[in-house]
Amino acid sequence: GAMPAAARPTGAPPAARPPPAPAAAVARPAAPPAAPVAAGGLPPEVTKFHPAERPAKRLNAPPPLLPGAAKPGAKLAAAKPVAAQPVSRPAPAPVPRPLPPRQVAPPPAPAAAKPGVPPPPPKQPEEIGPEFLAELDVVAGKLDAMDYFELFRLPKNTGIREIKEAYYRESRDYHPDRFSQLGDEAIKERIGEVFKRVTEAYVVLRDDKKRTKYLADISGPERAKKLRYTEASETEQKAAEKKAIEEQVGTTPKGRECYKNACKEFDARHFDKAVQQLKMALMYEPANAKYKEKLKASDNEWDKSRPKNDFKIK
Repeated sequence: GAMPAAARPTGAPPAARPPPAPAAAVARPAAPPAAPVAAGGLPPEVTKFHPAERPAKRLNAPPPLLPGAAKPGAKLAAAKPVAAQPVSRPAPAPVPRPLPPRQVAPPPAPAAAKPGVPPPPPKQPEEIGPEFLAELDVVAGKLDAMDYFELFRLPKNTGIREIKEAYYRESRDYHPDRFSQLGDEAIKERIGEVFKRVTEAYVVLRDDKKRTKYLADISGPERAKKLRYTEASETEQKAAEKKAIEEQVGTTPKGRECYKNACKEFDARHFDKAVQQLKMALMYEPANAKYKEKLKASDNEWDKSRPKNDFKIK
């Protein structure tokens, strides 16, 4: 066989390997991690010998040096003092400065009139001719003796269309705004009185009920007192309308109440009770033709509905 390897002396340290030659500066991938060092400071391949050939473990051998560690007995360099880093402080917030006052531009100066162009003349008051003054004197002098139709210069049987046309004509002629620049206050006051009477006449004549009532008033013996339609005239008109409605049914409250009950009984086909109520109504108003007509109709319906062998006491 093979010759046994020469035995190493016991206790001798392992031979130092020469450092590898520096390789060219070529970019290589990262080397794998170094193999763990076996007990005694020997690499694993050295410890793969036969147990009889393995060198004895040194008891007093120094521990292996780590990369970058200082050798035993070497003087340590004094630690350099580290300069203290200045503490950075936040910068103070900027203080807002007050804004300067806003400069307001002065209003533009009015444009100067072009040379040679005169300014517009001021508004002149409404000119009043002699014809208008004569008509104003006539109307204002007879205003309290004229009815609304005479004021509008219309016949009493005129229609609503002609009344509107007359109102627009008269109100345009006597409108106070036309004479606001007039210097004569007496004439302005008379024009205002005529304009108010024209407006009053139109309010009455445009309403059919008021016009009918006004015609009746100015056609009667109290014409002089009824030339103007006042609130009292309107109250009288409402009272007359209410009375006319009531007279269509009855003139007395009891008679109207009995007649109302009789109509309800008649609609419910209780003709005997309707006859009783109508007879009571005729006791309050014996000359009421409406009650008599309703009593006759109720009596006939009662005769048709009652049995033949029945009789009634008249």
